[in-house]
Amino acid sequence: MFAKLDRLSGDRLSIFYLHRGGEKSIEKFNAQFLTTLDVHEIAGLPCVVFFKFKDDQIEDVQVVQLDNANLIHGFFELFTVVENYLDHAAKKPSESRGLKWIKSGSKFIGIEAFRAALRQSLDNWF
Repeated sequence: MFAKLDRLSGDRLSIFYLHRGGEKSIEKFNAQFLTTLDVHEIAGLPCVVFFKFKDDQIEDVQVVQLDNANLIHGFFELFTVVENYLDHAAKKPSESRGLKWIKSGSKFIGIEAFRAALRQSLDNWF
């Protein structure tokens, strides 16, 4: 399944996901990650987070809330969201089939602040 996502994204998009760890560890990571990207109050899980790096800053943060958390059944939905994002990279992807696209209120996030938050989240993981 994830090989299909890798082929779809190619060199246009890096995709990572968490698939191991205790429920509390995953909850902590998600909370820290969504807070750092300033979407924690508006994004619900499961979701996909897209962002771009530009001039050592993270910008253009977009979140898509998914309807299905089940790995098998949700994969088609996830694939469709990634495909839609890549096809419409220059503008906001279309909302279809009830998918909710959320744009972060932050203009940008410094890469060092993001790295520190991500490092802290991963340190809490273990």
